[in-house]
This record gives sequence, C-alpha cells and structure tokens, in this order.
Amino acid sequence: MMRFFGVLALLVILALQHGCYPAEYAVFQQGPFSQLEARFSVYLDATWTPERAAALLATLEAVAPNLEFRFSKWQISDDPIENG
Repeated sequence: MMRFFGVLALLVILALQHGCYPAEYAVFQQGPFSQLEARFSVYLDATWTPERAAALLATLEAVAPNLEFRFSKWQISDDPIENG
C-alpha cells in the first residue's frame, strides 16, 4: 500500500511540474565566428578578435554572399605567405 501512494505522489508531482511554468523560447544569436563557419566554411583561429571577425563576415557577405570555401582555417600573421 505504501508503494502505491509513493507512485501516486510521484505521478501527481510529474503532472503538476509540466504545467507549473511556461517554457520560453530562447533565440540564439550567433556571433561572427559561428556565422562564418556556418555560411562560408571559414574557421578562424585564436588570432582573430570578434571585431575583425565581424568585419570579415561583412566583407564576405558584401562581396560574395553565395561563396563557400572548402574548409579553410584563417590566421592573422605578420609573417610572409609561402607560395602565396
């Protein structure tokens, strides 16, 4: 009999929890790093700041909105580019 009341209490708690609070839909705002990865397959390393990433995103959107790079990792450097 004790087990019956325990199961009944558990069911009542589960039923009440479902309707106790409204579930809010949260909109996830993607940052420039995520947008570059999702839209252009451009992956930026740790040398990039969010401001520079946003500038690159704006440039790519303006110049070639449908362009997609095949997995490319971008790095900011003062070193010369070999075979560039």
